[in-house]
Amino acid sequence: MARNTGHTGKQQLAARAAEWLDDKLVPVLGPPPLGPYGADDPQPEAHTSCPICGEPLAQHRLERDGEHSYLHCPNGSGVFETGRAA
Repeated sequence: MARNTGHTGKQQLAARAAEWLDDKLVPVLGPPPLGPYGADDPQPEAHTSCPICGEPLAQHRLERDGEHSYLHCPNGSGVFETGRAA
């Protein structure tokens, strides 16, 4: 049922249409997802190993410089470019 929102004319019609559409879509699609507002990039899991040296990724340092990402391995085996942004 539409609520009295204080709108008049076309505004009230649009508000009622939006409420009707919301009432029909929420049971099917569910509530809107809440994002991680202001959250940092997720850290790699400790048990994930590096494809280059085999050490855990948690021990590595990832450097992002514009279009490039660099992976610094902890055992001194070097710095590797991990890819370019598309």
